[in-house]
Amino acid sequence: MPHVRWLRRIAAAPKPGPAKAAMIAVACVAAGGLARVPLEPFLQGSIGFVTFFPAVTFAALWGGRRAGYPAVLLSVFAVWAMVPPLFDFPDQTDLLQATLFAAAAVVIAIAADELKTALRGLSEALETERDTARRAALDEERLRLAQEAGGLGLW
Repeated sequence: MPHVRWLRRIAAAPKPGPAKAAMIAVACVAAGGLARVPLEPFLQGSIGFVTFFPAVTFAALWGGRRAGYPAVLLSVFAVWAMVPPLFDFPDQTDLLQATLFAAAAVVIAIAADELKTALRGLSEALETERDTARRAALDEERLRLAQEAGGLGLW
């Protein structure tokens, strides 16, 4: 399926080390923050986390939990810093929204990491199956050649 090639490439990538995972988290959250800027006139400070759900999802797909969890924390900080009133969660509703976002985003990070692991396992299983089929075809050809050379077998 060509429309999910990018997902296969991301899933096949090895899990990054801590430094690369941090860079992935920062890049994804920065992209989420930048995506929010043109939407701000329409959002008017509400729905603070709308662009950060995809940021956490891509961070976790790309870098696993090592990138997903920091992306959650960075997203909460970004909303705290970007959404008016700046650097403030003025009431209990905002704090509740941040808590619910963090909980949902952690679940998303876990699910995305598990998806990455499953896709990597599937890719390895398919490669093993292809390799086994190639070896079986080669063995079959060798057997046929041996039978022809020795005049053995049924024709």
